[in-house]
Amino acid sequence: AYHPIEDIYSYWDYLEATYDWVSTETIGQSYEGQDMRLLKVCRDAAGCGSKPAMWFDGGIHAREWVSPAVATYMAMELVENDDAHPDLTKELDW
Repeated sequence: AYHPIEDIYSYWDYLEATYDWVSTETIGQSYEGQDMRLLKVCRDAAGCGSKPAMWFDGGIHAREWVSPAVATYMAMELVENDDAHPDLTKELDW
């Protein structure tokens, strides 16, 4: 399903509230004045920056509607299904 940005950000807020190793950050505003946010997934007690980092993004181009859904799914898999692949969050910052 294609979700509006408010739904995606609401899900990110849920991840941030539920997992102490997930955080969000606003990095600016779009041309239309909407916040541009990112999600950080860092299991190190010191926070992000002590391990190699992996970056993925979605929603960069307006007509690429499936990319935010894919990025949201990847975040869900990375965080909520961490037990299936703990090496991804233990060895990398996201």
